[in-house]
Amino acid sequence: MPSMIIKAILKQLSKYKTIVLLLLVFLLAWLAFGAGQNAGFADQKHIDTATRISFADFQSDLAHNVFGQGSLWVAKSGAVYFDGDLKGKPYAAEIVGFQHLVTPAMLTLLSAKHIYSHGAINFSMSPAVPALDQLAWANLVSVFGRMSMGLVYMLFAGVMLLYARQMMEGVMTNRFSIQTPDKTQAVRFADVAGMSGPKLEVSEAVDYLRDPRHIQSLGGRATRGVLLYGPPGNGKTLLAKAVAGEAGVPFIEQNASSFVQLYVGAGAMAVRNLFKQARKLKGCVIFIDEIDAIGTRRYGGAGGHDERLQTLNALLAEMDGFKDNSGILVIAATNALDQLDEALIRPGRFDRKVHVPLPGKTDRLQILEYYLNKLPRTDANPVILADRSSGFSAADLSHWVNEAAMEAARSRDTIVGNLHFSLSRERILIGPRNFGVVLSPEERSTTAWHEAGHAVVRMALGGKVDKVSILPRGQALGVTYSVQEEDRLLMTRNSLHVELRVLMGGRAAEEIFVGWVSAGASNDMERASQIARQAIFRMGLGSFGPYIPEGEALREKAELEAKGWVLEAYAEAKQILQNHQDAVTRLHDQLLAEDEVEAPQHFEPVRV
Repeated sequence: MPSMIIKAILKQLSKYKTIVLLLLVFLLAWLAFGAGQNAGFADQKHIDTATRISFADFQSDLAHNVFGQGSLWVAKSGAVYFDGDLKGKPYAAEIVGFQHLVTPAMLTLLSAKHIYSHGAINFSMSPAVPALDQLAWANLVSVFGRMSMGLVYMLFAGVMLLYARQMMEGVMTNRFSIQTPDKTQAVRFADVAGMSGPKLEVSEAVDYLRDPRHIQSLGGRATRGVLLYGPPGNGKTLLAKAVAGEAGVPFIEQNASSFVQLYVGAGAMAVRNLFKQARKLKGCVIFIDEIDAIGTRRYGGAGGHDERLQTLNALLAEMDGFKDNSGILVIAATNALDQLDEALIRPGRFDRKVHVPLPGKTDRLQILEYYLNKLPRTDANPVILADRSSGFSAADLSHWVNEAAMEAARSRDTIVGNLHFSLSRERILIGPRNFGVVLSPEERSTTAWHEAGHAVVRMALGGKVDKVSILPRGQALGVTYSVQEEDRLLMTRNSLHVELRVLMGGRAAEEIFVGWVSAGASNDMERASQIARQAIFRMGLGSFGPYIPEGEALREKAELEAKGWVLEAYAEAKQILQNHQDAVTRLHDQLLAEDEVEAPQHFEPVRV
């Protein structure tokens, strides 16, 4: 029983060892301080002398310089003893009546004669006065006290160094997790919907992890690193896990930002420890997410003690240094490939760069089918949803399905349908409905004309409109949802002009049908101006051709050309609306009556 209690106590002490060490240091400091302060007076005895002298004789002899240097000691009983020189010889005696007859002038005289008192005059003193032979021992103990204080300081510094070392070891060892292969829980390529191209690119790395001897027998060198880049939310982390799952090797996941620490060198130590642990596994996948946190370009101004720079140098050395990394595949992910250091992305470190783009229509269909299969009950059509989700990332699609299920729960419905997806898409793209915003009749009418102008111009130019609404959502008073029949990868001058005319349709409708324009078209004008500038300054679609205009004079000319694009689109939008006034009026009236109009293609305006 006592042994169990001792073990329990030791377990608790080991659990809080840092606190115990600190308490021990403070205890030793207190003891040493007390020893240094009280070493000369602890446990001492009275001066044992039979010689006594009256205060008057002591005063007289003192005035005639009979006494030399010495000390006055006040005993616990209040008696005062002189211990010093008498005519050049050691002398000790009790001064009778000193406490009652002493004056300030006497004390001044004693100080002038270099005779100092130990203890309070006219007050009792504890502890008692030591003898001469005991003073040496008291001094020795006092020196020991000072040495103890120095030892405590050294011990305290050692504890602090140990504590800092433990913190750095914690930074190195507790910052990454190793996921061992599990056939029942491992992520496979089948769990990564879409991304047929990226999966094909990384499949060779899977073959190498499974059997590295096959590539080596042909004289080839296996891929050391794969860099996944592209817009956020498209499954780069999931793809890296699938590589480890398909190969059946451990997966080590780490975010690059956690390498950067307060202590300079801690990040570099963590990188070295990470690869040290990986080499012990004899085959694994190291995944470093957001590698641009430590892998951005190095500049001449960066100091040698910069923590991020040292971490990057350690990563470069570990990926292609003097150590053997056989069986280790490093996969990194970034959203900013153009910001990475050239030494990091060169062959030999990241041999393969795989672009993970936004999913196309086919990929969106596969992703939606994957998530829809996880819903208990749904009758939503994934083909229609794929058409209405152009520009969505894989994370957006997952969020969309979840929001649709939540929308069905709010409505107390038992099946998730297309209506729930439509409502949740509006919540995601624009924001929730603002029930507290109530438009006046004039504002509702102006908003209806504005949105009808957007919709009619879109349909007149051959596009499709999914929904038109004048219900306030987010910061918008109304919204028009368009449907893209196919994903456009290359922007042409004609397609940009179409978008400009659609954006100008709202303001043009206000001018034609209301008679004045409102501030509701401010966002349309900003987007139109941005499109025109990018087409001329970046895409080479203006009169400058493939030349990018730079310099004050050329930029001013390019701005005038971009302005001409917007004004031309505005004039064409006005002409389209004037040719289809009946369609605009019918849509306006229906919006005022119903607030929302689904797929208003039945107006069939004449295309231009």
